[in-house]
Amino acid sequence: MLSLSSQYTDRFTVGVTPHRGSTVFSKAFAQFYRRYPNIYIDIKEGYLVSLLQALDNHETDLVLGSVTKEDMITYNVMQNSIDELYLCVPDFHPLASLASPPTAPKAQINVERFQDTPFVMWGPDTTNRKVVLGRLSEVGMKPTIVYESNNVLLIDQMIQGGVGVGFLPDAYCRPNQHRVYFSLNPPLTCAIGTIYRKNERLTRPQRYFAYLIAKAQMFSVNPWGVDFNELTMELVKEFEEEDGWTPDN
Repeated sequence: MLSLSSQYTDRFTVGVTPHRGSTVFSKAFAQFYRRYPNIYIDIKEGYLVSLLQALDNHETDLVLGSVTKEDMITYNVMQNSIDELYLCVPDFHPLASLASPPTAPKAQINVERFQDTPFVMWGPDTTNRKVVLGRLSEVGMKPTIVYESNNVLLIDQMIQGGVGVGFLPDAYCRPNQHRVYFSLNPPLTCAIGTIYRKNERLTRPQRYFAYLIAKAQMFSVNPWGVDFNELTMELVKEFEEEDGWTPDN
């Protein structure tokens, strides 16, 4: 972490996850710096569990990532989109024949049909693990976990290698990976956005940065599309006129 030099008049800290959070941060940073060249943004990298703990301890001011419904009660969340997790199944699995063709919408399936199938699971520091295990618990499943990791790239590779079934966001559900994809019934989703502490008013530069994150999300590939909540729309109304951008253009 760099020390505060005379070049900077203020700073704040943003927590980002290694993949999605870092990517979105990079899209917003350049425009933020053009407007606020004297404000330094510290980056704290980690997975959501540790980043939310850092937020609780006032070690970060904002966190970029995915949250559960419970998190949205505990924290303020400027929701930008909804992400679906799809069940990835090796193409040799007996239920793989029920999947839709690659160009068609993903077929829905009840996850309890995979009761006796080993799972590749998200690690304990991730929101996705809480979301997945929450659904499995709802249907009375105690999965056999043969591998787990916080790293989405490792999960992707292990599922691709046929180790077991597992859940991935749409960006990783590519064709020709020796696997097929299902949507759960009902779909398994989490909210994506900028998270900050309850009962806390962000500074204007912090709000502008959160606005740029929402703007970056608008142009990301997500089949569920943008889903701004009330907090995010307040940001849009605050900055859209001076920035010349709205969700409609």
